[in-house]
Order: sequence, then C-alpha cells, then structure tokens
Amino acid sequence: MPVIPPKPKQVVNSKAVLDSVAGRPRYHLGDVLYDPSFQPARLAPSVPSRRGYSTTPNPLPLEKISGKENCTLTVKVAKIHLTPSAREEITSRRALWGTEVYTDDSDVVAACIHGGWIRGEWPDDVDVSLLDLDHGIQNDGVVEKESRRKKDREAEAKARLEANAANFLSAPPRTGPVHVPADRDLHVTLVVLPKLQKYTSTTRFGIQSREFGGYGRRQPSHDGLSFMITGVRWVENGARPQSQLRGKARRERMRRAMREVGVSFKGVNGVEGEAEKDSVGRLRGELERTAIVDGEKNGGGARGEAGGNGEFDKENRPAEGDAGDVREEDVAEKGDKGTEVKA
Repeated sequence: MPVIPPKPKQVVNSKAVLDSVAGRPRYHLGDVLYDPSFQPARLAPSVPSRRGYSTTPNPLPLEKISGKENCTLTVKVAKIHLTPSAREEITSRRALWGTEVYTDDSDVVAACIHGGWIRGEWPDDVDVSLLDLDHGIQNDGVVEKESRRKKDREAEAKARLEANAANFLSAPPRTGPVHVPADRDLHVTLVVLPKLQKYTSTTRFGIQSREFGGYGRRQPSHDGLSFMITGVRWVENGARPQSQLRGKARRERMRRAMREVGVSFKGVNGVEGEAEKDSVGRLRGELERTAIVDGEKNGGGARGEAGGNGEFDKENRPAEGDAGDVREEDVAEKGDKGTEVKA
C-alpha cells in the first residue's frame, strides 16, 4: 500500500508589515460598498460553466486610503454577492493577489474565502471533502489521528457550531471557514497596509491566489496599496452606504416610502380604500414620530436646535431650501377623479 506523504505546512508571517506601520495613527475611514462590474460570459469559456456572466472587482478607493496606512475601512457586501452562484464565480475567477496581505485591487470576498473566514462554492464535480475545509489556518498541515479522544472530537464540534452561529469573527476560526448564512449581509473590516515588493501565491480552502511582483529589476511593481482582513460581521439590511442613514438622504428615504404607500391605494374605494387610508395614516404617524424622537435624542428639536452640549443636530437640521419636516403635501396623492386623498 503506497504511503501518502503528509501535507506540507505553510507558514505566513505578516508581522513585519504590521510593525512597519504600527507607529502611525489609526482611525476608521468609514465604509465602501462591494460593487463589482458585471460582463456577459464568453461564448466559449476555457472552463465549462452554467453562469452567463463574469465579474470584475473594483479596487478600494485610492482617494480614501491613500496615505492612510494602519487605518481601518469597512467593506459592505450585499447578500446578493454571497449566494452560492456568486461565490462559485468568485472562487473560479480568483481575482486575488497575495496571501494574508492582498493588493488593494483584489476581490474582498475572495480574500475572505482564501483567508479562511467564509466558505467558497464549487461546481458539482468537485469533491469538497478533499479541500480540507474543516481545519483552520492555525491547524494547517496537522494530520488528524483516528484515535483521538471522544472528548476532543466533541469539543471541536462544539467550537465549529459556535463559529457558524457567531455574528462577529475577529480571527479565522480554528475549525475552518464558516458557512454563509442565508439572507445576511457581510461587513468586512480591513486595515490599510503599504504595498509589498512581492505578493506570494498560495492555495487555501479551495482557492488559489495569484502572484505579483518580485525582487528583480525587471519585475513589475504594484502601483497601489495593500489590505489585510481583521474581522467580519453578519448583519441584516446592512449593505447601504452610511450617507443614506442620516441627514437629507434619510429624510428623502422617509418621504419616498410615504409616497409609495400613498400610491398603493390610489383609486381604491369603499371599505378596502378606507382600510388602506388608515394603514397609511398610521405609517405616516410612526415615521413622523421617529423623526421627532431622533431629534430630541440628539439634543435638539426636529429643526436642529442647539442641545445641552452646544452642538446642532446635523441629522435633522434642514438643508438649504429644505424645511426639514415631513409635510402632509409630500404624501398627498390624487384620486381617480382628481380629489385629494388624505389619511
């Protein structure tokens, strides 16, 4: 019977890169959306695929991260980019350069898969049991013995369940990458690092990263920066940019929502129409009360009056030419005969 050689152990040490920027100030740069570009798939692809599209990741915004080494940035990934079909395309495309420290134009979701944070996806003809997905990076190269104690196996199974149930991970799980939960968005926290002279290629968790650069004079040099993943968090409805959560954009979303529910009962008469009007009236009242309560919590009224700390409520302060209040005429709609419908 042939002897199977043990799997070679890979050791990646990025401490020197982190130490090179440890003396620089660290602050959070905000968030950006994961927004790859879509193209139709080639008519004759090199690898057979059931997908009719391909994607190209957009690099991290250089104007936001330039000169900000050692600062953190959050990338918001919508759940539509985490479906099995999307992850299969990302795993197959391998738009990823480096190991643990990646180029700023690498795919963030691919980096999560390669780094052991989340599981990728593969075609049906791939035997997933051979990809060693039940071991984390810390256990890379360790050969399990069949004679392990039952207590150790139970502890590992419990740790795997806890990792898959956790909403936040500050390090890749020791029990291997977690399954992607359904109907959840993903927030990936990155730390900005300087560019490397060479980005090394490795194969991890069923995906192979690419190599770039080198130490010779004729080797190409990366013209951007690098990043490293420091944590991931599963959230619900968390794929919107921060600019839409407060201020004028927030008021516009509230008005748009009330207009939409107003249109929903346009032309409806009788008992059904009255019920719809009542529901819209309750929704409008809740939205208005929310705006007022938010203003009071921030130390001022809905018009941004100065609070106890002398600061203004920027979220509810009216912009130029904007009264800042939710007015009745914003949600009034015309009925079938031109009569104004009000709740």
